[in-house]
Amino acid sequence: MPVTNDQIAGVFLDMAALLELKGDIVFKIRAYQRAARVIEQYPEALERLDLKDVHAMRARDLGVNLVIDTDSHTAAFLGMIRFGVAVARRG
Repeated sequence: MPVTNDQIAGVFLDMAALLELKGDIVFKIRAYQRAARVIEQYPEALERLDLKDVHAMRARDLGVNLVIDTDSHTAAFLGMIRFGVAVARRG
């Protein structure tokens, strides 16, 4: 079952709450809270964001090694490798 943006944002809010209980600096707490708001409002599902072509090409130009990962948790999702391969071919 894919994770939702709200669930990801919830982790950031939980972290902010823990930092607040710990007495951490307010700037750090607010950063986690702002990140949660941005994630909640993001129009796409963060669980499936592939590297954009321009970034793949820039990584290649800089000699950065990238890994192709299917994020497969079951055999049924092994076909997702095609998305990673497509990005690699464009880069």
